[in-house]
Parts: sequence; structure tokens; C-alpha cells
Amino acid sequence: MSHTQKSYLNCFYDFAVSPCSYDFFSFLVNAEMCRKRRQFSNINLIFVRGPNNGFRHEPHRTDEQNLEFYLNVILPGLHILPTIAKYTIYDREDLVGFSGDAYSTFPRGYSAQKPTFDYLNHERVVGQLRGDPSVKFESQDFAKKIVMQKLRGNNIFRFATLTTREIERDDVGKTRQPKRKIWEGVFEALREKGITPIVVRDTARAFGGQSLFDGVLEFPEASLNPQVRLALYEQSEINFTKNNGPGFLQLFAHNRAIYFNAIDEGVSALSSKWFENGYGMSVKENAQYPMTTNNVIFRWGDESFDLALTGLEELSSVSKSCSTLHDYAGPKTEELSKIIAFNKLLINMNFIVLPEDLQLLQRIDFTDASGEIVPKIEFMSQLEGNGLRNGAVSELLSLSERLQIKV
Repeated sequence: MSHTQKSYLNCFYDFAVSPCSYDFFSFLVNAEMCRKRRQFSNINLIFVRGPNNGFRHEPHRTDEQNLEFYLNVILPGLHILPTIAKYTIYDREDLVGFSGDAYSTFPRGYSAQKPTFDYLNHERVVGQLRGDPSVKFESQDFAKKIVMQKLRGNNIFRFATLTTREIERDDVGKTRQPKRKIWEGVFEALREKGITPIVVRDTARAFGGQSLFDGVLEFPEASLNPQVRLALYEQSEINFTKNNGPGFLQLFAHNRAIYFNAIDEGVSALSSKWFENGYGMSVKENAQYPMTTNNVIFRWGDESFDLALTGLEELSSVSKSCSTLHDYAGPKTEELSKIIAFNKLLINMNFIVLPEDLQLLQRIDFTDASGEIVPKIEFMSQLEGNGLRNGAVSELLSLSERLQIKV
């Protein structure tokens, strides 16, 4: 389907089922992938208030903290995705009569009465397998100017950033906090190359306290505003981060970045199973983050002096605007990704069958217990009434015939 006139993909971020956190930017990546895939020219972003003072209940955030994050991070950060043409916020009752067609609605199956969400990584696993094009955030000019003015005011022309996470929640083994001695050594090596280190701290630690590293410039403006944060990352020679929410922006930006991620089996969201089952990433194969491009390296394990400096050299010749996606690291990563993609396919088809489902199904093969290939339609038919709604396969066949997409 091609849209020759200005057209909008209606993207619903419903706070009844979606968090007020950096997961919002994960949602934006997924929404932009959908916009590109369905060939809409722009995004119409629609916020829907949740039942708990406008949000869902969050065990780690108060209502006041949710509102603060919404006003100071989400709203200022909207336009790092240039295709967002407009946004609105609604109470649920105002959307009761909304009846947009399925093709122009994201997430799949959304309604105000039964809201759905799509901020998780599964959609990017699907996109990688289906062959979707890459997505990039981009800061606005005002943010670029703020960064440039501060840098020139400090006589800085070449620099590298370290983004830190300093809160203790979900970090039992301290795997997400910076190892000071290592970074002090990295900073000294950067200075010898004529590169000034800059630290972007946790927002709560950005002002009024002691510097994290002696003699290292901090950039509190970037800690407060996602536009300024992204502009700083874009202008940096290289960006280092450990597993944290703000660091997600580096994964989908016009920048060079190394994202360190140490496994901690004692924390669910840092465990190897978490990345295998939710991201399709095999730790043993050193898998790269789904839908990221070659200007970003996902490093498994703790940071080290050698890995930081080696990464700097590796990425020095890679364009910040590289659009080439990482390949699968190995057969295990590809297998894990196909399992996630198939489960996501079933969820989607339980709402409605769309052309992108045919394209995904072309990339997945099914085998029986002996390893023999099973025809796809035969396999899918066996699932009707057992994980797949009745009639879905007939819709699939009808769409396949009409669009002449063979599965």
C-alpha cells in the first residue's frame, strides 16, 4: 500500500498499560518501524490517560514522579522522532467512539476499551527477521545549539561521553554502576588522544552534589532534557554507557556508541534468560541488539580499559548515520529470534491479519519431530483454536492470494 498524499499512522500510547519511563522511546522506535513498513508519511501520536492519576500504578514511582517524567522527559523528547507531526492527549471516555481502521492503527488491535501496548523489544526482533529498515532519532536544532555553545565555551572540540546509572534499584550485583578506576584510566587515555571526557549523570545526581570523577566535565543539561542529551551524543566522537534507560537513545541515534551490558542472574531484567526470551540475543554468541546498526556495539560483560579503547578504534571509520543493520551473531540468536517472532505473529493475527504477517511468515520455517519441513499453512491450521483464533488462516490465505505473496 502506498500513500501519495500526507497520511498519518495513529499511534496510541496508553498509560493504563504502558509505563511512564524511557520505555516510551522504545515505543517510538516500534511505531516508526510500523510507519515505514506501511508507508505512511507521518505519525499522529495519541496519549491516553491511565486510571491512576493519569498513569498506571508503578511500584517504583509515585504519581508525582510520573507526572514529572511525563512533563520533563516524554513531552520534550517527542520530536527526536521527526515524523511525529502532531500529538494529543485524551481521557479514555473521549475515545470510546474511535473507529480507525486496523492498517492505520498502532499497536495492533488497540481500542480504548481494551488497550494494547507495544513498547517491548519483541517488535524489533520481528523487524530484524522481516528485514525492516533501520530507525534513527535526531535532535532538533535548538538542542544542537545548546550543546555547541557549552562546548565552545569550555574550548572543547573533540569529546567522548560516559552515561552513568547511579540508582541501586534492579542492581543487586552493582553491574550497572560505573567502575571508577577503569573509567579514570579510559579518560586519561582519551585525553592523550586529544579527546575530552564528559559525564552525563543520573538526573537525580546532576546538580548540586560532588562530581563523580575529579576534573571531568559534567553536562547536567543533558541529564535533564532528552533533546540536549541526544544532541550531545550526536556530536561526540564516541559514547559509552552501561545498561540504563537514557542509554537507549544511543542505540538508535546518529552517533557512535558502545553499550556495556553485564549479566546478573540474580536480577530478572539482567539475566541471560531475559535477553534470550525477550530480545532473541544469545550471550554466548555475543549477539547485537535487534535493529541496531553498525555504528553501535553491544558489549557483553563489564567494561574494561581495553574494550573501551578497542571500541573507539573499531568505530572511528564507521559513519554515525550508518543504516546497515547488524547480522545475526550465530544460529542460536537466529533460532531465538524466530521463536519470539512467531509468538508475536500469533498475537497479532489474533486481532487481524495484515500484509506484514505474510512477509514475516516467509522468513519462518516449521519442522516436525523428525526435523522434516512442515507446510506453513498446514502448521498454522493446526493451531486454530489452540493459540490462534478460528478463521485466521482463511484470512491469511485470502490475503496471500489477493496480494500474490506466497507463503
